[in-house]
Amino acid sequence: MPVLSSVRWYNNKSKTEFPLGLDFSYNFESLKEKLGEPGIKSSDISPISLNDDGSESFYRWETILDNERSHVWGLEYTDDQVINHFSLGLKFQKPALYLYSEWGNEKFEKFISQHNFDRTADLMFLQWAIERDLVTISNSNRSERKEVACYRMGTCS
Repeated sequence: MPVLSSVRWYNNKSKTEFPLGLDFSYNFESLKEKLGEPGIKSSDISPISLNDDGSESFYRWETILDNERSHVWGLEYTDDQVINHFSLGLKFQKPALYLYSEWGNEKFEKFISQHNFDRTADLMFLQWAIERDLVTISNSNRSERKEVACYRMGTCS
């Protein structure tokens, strides 16, 4: 079942009224006055997200509209000194380790048969974490889980 999780406006040809009367003409200082400090900036994600001169490449604000339904709206302001987009959507945070897709009612057989970068990266992280005792798992399942991770990545010895 397809799920629409977010909508973005890159211009306002639709004449949408954004919360707090904001529009694409706002500058950084005006946004800070209305919204406070940005919730996230490029350096919070990774140093490689910075510009070559070390300055931030973007700032993002996000506000919860409906906590019960996880509705949020936000905007991104870029180093071009413009608002790149406004967004409205569901709150989404990708966990560090995501092995099961509840949207697809995934079965273990399907999981084991899929070979893609994201799954391999997650499994490499899981194997690394298990080997260093950074993940707490029951002792009865420890060897099986380690075997699943190495089997899936083809690194079993």
